[in-house]
Amino acid sequence: MGGATTALRFGVLGPLQVSGRDGPLPVSGPRQLALLAVLLLEGGRVLSRDRLIDELWADDPPPTAVNALQVHVAALRRILGGGIRTVGSGYALDVEPEQVDANRFERLLDEAGAVADHARRSALLTEALALWRGQPFSDVPRTAAVAAASGRLEELRLVAIEDRVEADLAGGRHQAVVAELRELVAAHPERERLAGQLMLALHRAGRSAEALDAFGELAAALDRRLGVDPSDELVALERAIRRADPTLAAPLPVSLPAPPGRFIGRQRELDETAHLLGRTRLLTLVGPGGGGKTRLAIELAGRALSDHPDGAHFVDLAPVPAAAPVAHAVAAALRVRDQPGEAVDAALAAHLRHRRLLLVLDNCEHVAAPAAALARALLEAGPGLRVLATSRQPLGIAGETVWRVPSLGLPPEDAGPEAAAGSDAVRLLADRAAAALPGSGLDGGEAVLAASVCRRLDALPLAIELVAGRLPSLSLAEVAGHLDRRLALLAATGPAPRHRHQTMAAAIAWSHELLEPEERVLFRRLAAFAGGFDLAAAEAVAACDVLPVLLGLVDKSMVVAERTGPATTRYRLLETIRDYALERLEEAGETAAVRARHADWCRRLVAEARTRASAWQEAALAPVEPELGNVRAALDWCLGAGGAPDHALAIAASMWWYWWLRGAYDEGGGWLRRGLAAADPAPSPARALGLRGAAALARSRGDHAEAMRLGEGALAAYRALDDQLGVAAALNGLCNTACHVGDYDAALPHAQASVEQARAVGSRVGEATSLQSLAHVLRCLGRWDEAEALGREALAGFRETGNRRGEGTAINNLAQVAHLRGHLARARELTIQSLGIGRASDSFETVLDAVLRIGAIEVEEGRAARGLLLLSVLARERERAGTVLPREDIRVNEAAVAAALAALDEPARAAVRAEARRTSLDAIVGRILADTTAGT
Repeated sequence: MGGATTALRFGVLGPLQVSGRDGPLPVSGPRQLALLAVLLLEGGRVLSRDRLIDELWADDPPPTAVNALQVHVAALRRILGGGIRTVGSGYALDVEPEQVDANRFERLLDEAGAVADHARRSALLTEALALWRGQPFSDVPRTAAVAAASGRLEELRLVAIEDRVEADLAGGRHQAVVAELRELVAAHPERERLAGQLMLALHRAGRSAEALDAFGELAAALDRRLGVDPSDELVALERAIRRADPTLAAPLPVSLPAPPGRFIGRQRELDETAHLLGRTRLLTLVGPGGGGKTRLAIELAGRALSDHPDGAHFVDLAPVPAAAPVAHAVAAALRVRDQPGEAVDAALAAHLRHRRLLLVLDNCEHVAAPAAALARALLEAGPGLRVLATSRQPLGIAGETVWRVPSLGLPPEDAGPEAAAGSDAVRLLADRAAAALPGSGLDGGEAVLAASVCRRLDALPLAIELVAGRLPSLSLAEVAGHLDRRLALLAATGPAPRHRHQTMAAAIAWSHELLEPEERVLFRRLAAFAGGFDLAAAEAVAACDVLPVLLGLVDKSMVVAERTGPATTRYRLLETIRDYALERLEEAGETAAVRARHADWCRRLVAEARTRASAWQEAALAPVEPELGNVRAALDWCLGAGGAPDHALAIAASMWWYWWLRGAYDEGGGWLRRGLAAADPAPSPARALGLRGAAALARSRGDHAEAMRLGEGALAAYRALDDQLGVAAALNGLCNTACHVGDYDAALPHAQASVEQARAVGSRVGEATSLQSLAHVLRCLGRWDEAEALGREALAGFRETGNRRGEGTAINNLAQVAHLRGHLARARELTIQSLGIGRASDSFETVLDAVLRIGAIEVEEGRAARGLLLLSVLARERERAGTVLPREDIRVNEAAVAAALAALDEPARAAVRAEARRTSLDAIVGRILADTTAGT
């Protein structure tokens, strides 16, 4: 379907209406309306030309009917922007079910039919009935199909009304439906179900005489108009009312609110909490403001009604003043009257003593102590009582089960549109967007963007609902562009007075006010962290007593604690909460000092990681990987508001190896260029290392002239500092750059000088690295014996120092020598070893080099399709990463691809291309290693 057509919404529950993103579209004229109506009713199926002519002109088609039909189809295509397909001599309208309000109406009816909770079922049916704008197809000529569909929909509407009234009666809302039922019975005097519902509602309201009158009026109407008697079921109801049958009594008291929007997703959470609720008498749902605790509690309570024969009651404690007693609020919800000389707590205990009842205490955080005391007393007094509480912190009493409410489910970051659209967070945004933009909502192609927006909102339900409220005035893309000002954006629209759940800032402020003074201090200082922190980091940056206060913030849902290993815990502030904390940090005048401590901690972290790993080991990635957000935040602050470019360069210089190993050449190069440009130009260890790292990153992305300029600057800086090991590393970098452009004569003296320098300072790792580069140059110069000997010497050095990445590179170099000699079996064996090491050490470049070699060998051994598959996946991954092959590897790759293409016909090539598109690099690597293990 085309994008223009999928953006349309069709309304048939009233005058036929077509709406696009910019408003209604003009469909007019009886034939045009009839044509569109009939096509919509077929829902994408093909209608023959003859069938359409019969529908539009019935038994009296004009001689020009075929041409007239084509004219109407063409006009309708122009209005709809396409979407009408010609299939043979017939036509079909490309339309999804959700684009038509009648289909949404029926889908909601089906959903309601599967729901056991009365309030939820009533809400779904009310939502379905709200789609109606009048008689179906009211402005469309009554063709045979339209007349039949209209009659069917009218009947469904009446059944939906009856079902909704049934749900209201089951939920104890008999008083509320009496007036509506009187109108419905007057409009449909022979409809027995409506009459029976009116009789039952009146009887339950204590108006049994009026209920019997209603029966008499129905009986008279049936006799007068149809000459029949009321059904046996209705007669039985009349007799039951006369004898005051106790089975007609109203259902058990339930005071659960009915939220306006549909409950979306959370099936796993409901299943888990339902299981817990069945095993404990006090379950507390804990989480941050806006996290969906109340909505989950209402849904959970509704599903647990069958386990509580004396009903379920909801008590909102938010209006109760902080630390004030809560018993009066609970007594009011349970309709327990004060007794003279008896405390309200005692009256509640007496009321609950012999009842099996579910009590929902919502928003306990600001009255945690009195709420906990009352819950304990009532649970002791009433063995059949169960309490479901929501709070931003546990109540902290014996027997309490605490369950922390997670954010809504999000798809993986690389998820496609279908997976994104199926996640709970995106489903909620789509549902609320449809409510905010009737007839439109989110476009089917916006699912991935919607997932990104939800992720930046921490998938908090309140934040998602507030964003949906902005969509009538901002597109989703515009909303995404303004999320750097989340707190300003996340506010309810409209003139109604705002309360704490109508802006995210107010919801967070409510929690902030409940913090102790020392908790507020730590809370705002933790805002310096972007993406999380551990205890040691918090102690380094906050400069205050951390552990007990941090645990208090976790208990109060202001900080999230996440177990990241058997003995490690990381903490983080949700992004919306962090925005609020940053504002408090600025208000306190502490931003500069705290951000400076944060930057200093980042500098020490990356410097220590690099030192421990001798700048090469993948083991050094472990402490840096989770702190990337913090590193970026520190760099941004140092180069911006912090005014500390030298500090920024020190951080970026120590990070270059990480960016290089991870293939993040553009990001790393960008930070290093900014740092080098802003920092003091005088030679310094950080500047020399930064120049060397920037040269390596420029070389990897193919900017060889820049790599040479930066490499020469690094060499000059190291010489000015008299850093001999740095000189060896800089010479090695210049050698590698020359090799990349195929200038091996220039590379050779750099490599030789680098080896001599590394040996002079006694660096075994440096010597092995330089020997590896020298072996590479000699191999490319055709001096294979020397290359193999030096390659083995380099391999020994890497193994001696435990440098796995270097070991993999050295083995790959030996494999290339074997390949050049024509020893394909040996080359394959060595390349497989290199690939295994590259995968185990997470070395991207080593893996890519090995896949290239295996692909070329496959082609040479006559397996052209398999080789071309490997080389095609390799090309895609290199393009994605922005890496450039050295000149020698370009020749190998081009020769292998050309040979494979020559060996395959076009169908075989197409099959390989299709398989490559759906095959990941990980799958290719796994397949190569598995085949080797299997001996193939």
